[in-house]
Amino acid sequence: MLAGITWTSMALLRGAEPVGQERGRLAAEAAASLTRTELVRLVVAQAAEDRLFVARVLRRAGKLDPPSPTELMRIRGLVRATGRIPVDDHRWQLHDLVEAGRGMLAELEILAVRPATAELLGVVEDAIEAWDGLAEHLQDEVLPVSRTRDSWTISALRRLRY
Repeated sequence: MLAGITWTSMALLRGAEPVGQERGRLAAEAAASLTRTELVRLVVAQAAEDRLFVARVLRRAGKLDPPSPTELMRIRGLVRATGRIPVDDHRWQLHDLVEAGRGMLAELEILAVRPATAELLGVVEDAIEAWDGLAEHLQDEVLPVSRTRDSWTISALRRLRY
């Protein structure tokens, strides 16, 4: 403390809020000004575009069941196909792994909203193993040429891995 001033590592300017909080506050104010019908229409429109949003709404309403065996089989197939890219396609490129990893991650994020079951956790374990296998190829591909790859690709890979 210096001359009555307290310094913290998380100091913010007075009145300044992180962008996400400000956006959330503005959205809450706007939602409060809408009629119930308008709000329902917005939720339905967003649900038509965003499967994760649908899952979150259904969970919040208590209407989200655990994934069915058919859903789990579909995701397992996706995970298996993602993990086999470097084995089955000898002409794969870094972009192929990134896109496949993103697709797998999006599906797992939706599954994570569902009530947990032993079968669901098994799919997640399979996905972790698949990603570990891909990570070996990514390290071989990315690390030696990281200076020549665009920073967006490298950043995307780091987010997917960690």
